[in-house]
Amino acid sequence: MGDFEPPYWAQLWDPVGGVHLNIQGDPRYEPPTWPEAPGQLAKMLHFEVEVDDLEAAVAAALEGGGTEAPWQPPDRNQERIRIMFDPAGHPLCLFVRGE
Repeated sequence: MGDFEPPYWAQLWDPVGGVHLNIQGDPRYEPPTWPEAPGQLAKMLHFEVEVDDLEAAVAAALEGGGTEAPWQPPDRNQERIRIMFDPAGHPLCLFVRGE
């Protein structure tokens, strides 16, 4: 369900009960700086999403309008974790659990 006209609301919920997640867009939104830097706009939220197949998850994110962050932490294994941006520029991590 979503209202893509102002005030840009969407609500996610389990139809059998439980937690609801309400999302409100803001036309004044500016994406955060990544990687984070002092004095620059920082992220407000950061999702860590565990996936079974990293390359398939990256492909799904790209197909959904996301982008791969051009800067990836050099101390992270790119075969296990990838920093992505959602279509609005919020960073998130897709990762597979390590052995």
